[in-house]
Amino acid sequence: MKPTATKSTGVLTVLSVSPLPEDHLSLQAIFGFSTWTLFSADRVPLALPLLQQHDISVVVCERDLRPGTWVDLLQHLESLPNPPALIVTSRLADDRL
Repeated sequence: MKPTATKSTGVLTVLSVSPLPEDHLSLQAIFGFSTWTLFSADRVPLALPLLQQHDISVVVCERDLRPGTWVDLLQHLESLPNPPALIVTSRLADDRL
């Protein structure tokens, strides 16, 4: 599925979930020159309310989270009426991912 912009505003909204501040800063630098909106959370429990409050198009999630995991986040996304795309990132990607 291709991420789509919010119908009312035409803006793509991204949620970054990572315990690493540099991940959020990198995405902020990339999106800083666009009309995209970036929200960030450093763990799953803080990301869940953002998913309820905002029309998120894409979630970019670090593989290693605590508390919670990217799998927990995926399960929550699947329960949403219009789930966003999920991109799982890792500095050490392997076959398990």
